[in-house]
Amino acid sequence: MAESSDLEQSADEQNHQPQPEPELTGAQQDGADNTSIQTLPSRKISDQAEPVDHSPTERPDNTVATPEDADSSNGHAKHAASRFRITAVAAITSIRAWWSRIFSPINTWIAQQWQRLSATRGFTACAAGWAFFKTRIWDKRMRFSFAFYAIVFIVVTAASVLGLQWSVYSEPTYAKGQVVDDQTKALNSVAGQLTSFVSQIWLHQSYQAWLNFIVLGVLYLTFILVINRFWVATALFGTLMTVFAIADKIKIELRNEPIIPADLQFITGGNGGSIMSFTTKKDMMLINSAVTGVIWLIVVCVVLQFLDRRRGLIPYTWKRPEFVSVKNITAMVCRWVAAVLSVVLCVSFTWGLGTAGSWARNFTASLSDYPHL
Repeated sequence: MAESSDLEQSADEQNHQPQPEPELTGAQQDGADNTSIQTLPSRKISDQAEPVDHSPTERPDNTVATPEDADSSNGHAKHAASRFRITAVAAITSIRAWWSRIFSPINTWIAQQWQRLSATRGFTACAAGWAFFKTRIWDKRMRFSFAFYAIVFIVVTAASVLGLQWSVYSEPTYAKGQVVDDQTKALNSVAGQLTSFVSQIWLHQSYQAWLNFIVLGVLYLTFILVINRFWVATALFGTLMTVFAIADKIKIELRNEPIIPADLQFITGGNGGSIMSFTTKKDMMLINSAVTGVIWLIVVCVVLQFLDRRRGLIPYTWKRPEFVSVKNITAMVCRWVAAVLSVVLCVSFTWGLGTAGSWARNFTASLSDYPHL
């Protein structure tokens, strides 16, 4: 009996133990998952972890750009940049290959011809002559002194003053049978009038010649400081003064009045060709002489520019090793400051001539000149 009771107790314990669930197939498991998903209760959004939106941006359609959208746009931009880089590299490679395919034979032919030319006796002699010229003459050129620059500056400025004043004078005419002594003829001639214009500084304390010298000197100096090449500025200034003097001379002979700003507007308006129709044979001879003189002036200035070893009136360099030096930077600053101040001075003087009480008007009045514009 005891054994039968023990067997019944063990059978009851086996019946009460949990039975293992049978394994499901793939379709049965998917169905079970779908069933479980459908039966799950809907959760509130507040129960989930809310993402932190640091800097939301509004789109044109009033929607907020999410970080996923920013990552997507950045990915598209990087992809576009990568494609552009690949395309550019391929295009450059193709251009280089095309260039090499076309010009490589030409470069080879040029190199061969150069080797043949350099092997000739004539080329060797020319190379030796150039080396001798460069080492013995070109590299040993002298730098013209500032005293020489000052002498040329005074001569060119004085010649410009006399040239402009010559353009407003004309030879006097006398009636037939009129008796005029030689001294009067000499004083009334163009040369006599120029002499009187200069000598009145000491004879009559009239300083108009000195005023003209100062004004043209400042203009000449402005050209020099802006270009920073003395001989180039000299050629440009001399050409400008010659052209102005000849044009002023012709207009005074035609209409008995000097050139005014309105004449410049007339020329720039496309009427320059009609001016030549008023010139006479005498005027054409004067123009030809002026052109010849200007050509000689330019040639002389070009030769002096090559003979002068000085690179500029205020020398400085843009080369990297010497550019950062204190001396070079100081020279550069002085050059540009001087150029700007000279331009400002010229503009201020010209602008103030028509204003009563201005410094320019008072300055000209102190030198016996009262301009009327």
